[in-house]
Amino acid sequence: MTTRIVLKSVVALLALGSTIPATAQMTGSRLGRNAGIEDGQAVLDIMVDCAASRSPQYVAEIMQSMPGSKREHDLIFSNEGDLGFCMNDRANRLVLPANVELTMSARQFRIGLSKALAKRELRGKNPEILRKAPSWVLSIYDNKGAPTDVKQDHTFLALYYFGDCVLGANPSDSAALILWEPETSQYRAAWQGIIPSLGPCVPAGAEFKITPQTLSVALAEPIYHRLTRSEMGSTEEQQAEN
Repeated sequence: MTTRIVLKSVVALLALGSTIPATAQMTGSRLGRNAGIEDGQAVLDIMVDCAASRSPQYVAEIMQSMPGSKREHDLIFSNEGDLGFCMNDRANRLVLPANVELTMSARQFRIGLSKALAKRELRGKNPEILRKAPSWVLSIYDNKGAPTDVKQDHTFLALYYFGDCVLGANPSDSAALILWEPETSQYRAAWQGIIPSLGPCVPAGAEFKITPQTLSVALAEPIYHRLTRSEMGSTEEQQAEN
């Protein structure tokens, strides 16, 4: 039986700090045991990594859509069947009992996806290239003819603006915060190293409560867009030379 993945815009499997319902147990080689309520992040990580590998055009279109827009919502929900495959293929084997559904918000899916894509883009690269790469700007999002008053997630757009500023000031520690797991010494060192860069990037009059987890959200999407736009520019330069 194929596991069904249900993405919902209101009911979240993984809001920051939330967990999988206890009824959503799973078995599989990726965890090596039945999953409990503490494994919510593991489920999301596996799903978005699979989606990024299996459907690169799908995830690229999501990342080009305006956060919080109807287009983003429609794109994410357009691929539920394929995401179900990501729970059942041999590599992942995250199999849920019959009639059990996982639900997650569009926002949380995009957060997980941006982190997975940022990690992929960073691997094997000197993080200093981020300093000269094109910065995150609102105009990178393509809403396919959407009106100028298209719905936006203003909270997250402000967070990305802040994260891009931090990224430009301290690319090495920003990259490390994305690449390393929270329990590692490298992650803790990156957090300590990046703290001095936070204050100057807070807009005048704004108040941010920044944790390492929140900062990783703020950094991931700007990192992805900086690196992919930089790669696109390099490709165009090579074509022009030829």
